[in-house]
Amino acid sequence: MNNQTFEKGILKNSDLIDISELIELLINHYKYIIFITFGFTFLVSIYIFSQPNVYRSEALVTPVDGQSESIQSFSSQFGGLAALAGIGNNKINSVDTNIAILQSRVLIKGFIEEKNLMRSIFSENWDEKNNQWINGKIPNIDSAISKLQSAIQVIDKKQMKVVSIDWTDPVLATQWCNEIVIYLNNHIRKQKIEEAEKSIYFLEEELKKTSLVNNKSILFGLIEEQTKNITLANVREEYAFKFIDMAYLSTTNKVRPLRTQTIIFGSIVGFIISILIVLSIVLIKKLKPRFN
Repeated sequence: MNNQTFEKGILKNSDLIDISELIELLINHYKYIIFITFGFTFLVSIYIFSQPNVYRSEALVTPVDGQSESIQSFSSQFGGLAALAGIGNNKINSVDTNIAILQSRVLIKGFIEEKNLMRSIFSENWDEKNNQWINGKIPNIDSAISKLQSAIQVIDKKQMKVVSIDWTDPVLATQWCNEIVIYLNNHIRKQKIEEAEKSIYFLEEELKKTSLVNNKSILFGLIEEQTKNITLANVREEYAFKFIDMAYLSTTNKVRPLRTQTIIFGSIVGFIISILIVLSIVLIKKLKPRFN
């Protein structure tokens, strides 16, 4: 009994701040809480309003089957020879591969260089009046690639794809969103033409080595299909992806910063921090005599 009373006495004496005292404490220091909360909210507001608006431009595209049924039939019948000639590789024409190419550093670098986008990507470092880089510092191409690469997104939408670009200039976002799909189509189209030409060269060399009528017939058929593929690639501009809905200019499609939400969140965080600061100061004052 005496032990329980003694323990309760220790516990009571060690309760530095109880609930009623806590409420009273916060009320007595409400000015500090308001000041700290307002100060934190003010700093968050300055930061969030200093950030530029970022707009999203989207293009709806659908994958295009780049391989004819006849060439698939040939490759299935004569898989070994077709594989040696680089024919009938479904992986090369896969949608996932084309998307990976779209987001690859190689393609983005070529896109930046062909469209001369360094000035637009690093507009804050370009002196338009004097037509030169500020302080003569030319930005690195790798930085430009990373910056544009992070702005490009591709998401699934049923059987189609949505290609989007987030940028501070809605006009550039719209322009680049359409142009990079066109650039991708041309890039893959050129690759397919080069591959078909190499395949035809290989098949023609094999044709010279064989005297069997049946083998010659097969080789002529494969050469004919590769010739058709070259013709198709030359006339079909939308080779990998076909536009369903091209990106259009919209100044209302702002994705960030979310200023209202950020300020509200900052106010809540500031309020919590202000309470912790007040409690810490009071707790230190209460503990200080015990250490003296």
